[in-house]
Amino acid sequence: MIFETTREAIRQGITRSELRFNLLRICSRAPRTIHDLIHAPRYPGIEMGLFSLQSEINVTVELGECKNQGLLVRVGQAPDPVVPGGRTELLRTSLLAFLLCPELARAEPKAYRCYLESWLSSLEEGDRRDMAEALAAFPELAGMAFYSATGPEVDDPYFQGDPRRVFGVYHIRDLPTRPLPPGAWELWRALSQPPLGGRWPQGLRGPLWARLARAKWALWPRRRTGRTAGEFLSEPLAGPELFPGRLYPASIAVVQTSSSTSRPS
Repeated sequence: MIFETTREAIRQGITRSELRFNLLRICSRAPRTIHDLIHAPRYPGIEMGLFSLQSEINVTVELGECKNQGLLVRVGQAPDPVVPGGRTELLRTSLLAFLLCPELARAEPKAYRCYLESWLSSLEEGDRRDMAEALAAFPELAGMAFYSATGPEVDDPYFQGDPRRVFGVYHIRDLPTRPLPPGAWELWRALSQPPLGGRWPQGLRGPLWARLARAKWALWPRRRTGRTAGEFLSEPLAGPELFPGRLYPASIAVVQTSSSTSRPS
């Protein structure tokens, strides 16, 4: 059965659940098994209470829901520590989680950059450099600059939506399926956030309102740096995290690039 949801509902589900947010943070750094997460040690920058990551039932439920929404994906297998000779799945946070939840990107900037650079690696060199610099500084821009070009075969006789919007068992009804230019107000809100790393991207230019956003940032020293929890190591990606062949970046008018960055829908 396919369930209905929206991008904002998924984002709120992540930000309002400390457990879900922390699980996605941990799994963005490296693949983990359910056993790793149930018996989680201390992770740098993440505070875990007795009734959060230490609760087996809570962890199991949250992992299942994250997989159902396409926020966690299977990237391999590992020996099962409980069943002799058994295997258990390795889970990793997906690119979709970062695109739908900029708060996750701001909490794990190093992992976010790892995902972003892998995602944009198929672009021409100039496009990749400028797009990566802008989207790495403003994860809110990345949430506007993507679309789903293909979808899975949906085995549900009652489903009437676009399969390109289906991730896991959810139909994200407002997910873009073609490159759509964001509105000026959306871009203004994104650029009003402090850039990650505290440096304005050189490839980011645009009309007067975009220059005003930069001036606003420059004049407010207390907003010079993004609200991050630290720079934590991130292992290389296996590939399935990026939903290859499905998610593509779209051009943003205020990013100076040498050619189009979008793919045909």
